[in-house]
Amino acid sequence: MALRTPTRCALALLLVCGMLVAPPLAAAQAAVTKAQAIAIVKKVLRAHADACELEIISVTARKIAAGWRVYAKVSTFGNVGTSQWTVKGKKAVPGDQLAFEIAHDCF
Repeated sequence: MALRTPTRCALALLLVCGMLVAPPLAAAQAAVTKAQAIAIVKKVLRAHADACELEIISVTARKIAAGWRVYAKVSTFGNVGTSQWTVKGKKAVPGDQLAFEIAHDCF
């Protein structure tokens, strides 16, 4: 029967406790609320409002595995449509053609 040294046991206990206490890195980065996700997308929309003659009608969001899926009903050049965005961390990524065009000043 092998005897365990106190150092080995203490080290093993420390490693196990450290794994239980330390928050996962992904969870720490994904701490964006629904309201923050909507605000992030609205900021992008407002930044391109003049170039796209854009008016925000409504913005909604739902939680997804990657962060938040945000839908913005907007009017651009008088045409109404819904743009789709994915908010990961503090960044809004265009999720469809309308969102892409808005993000690029409606080229």
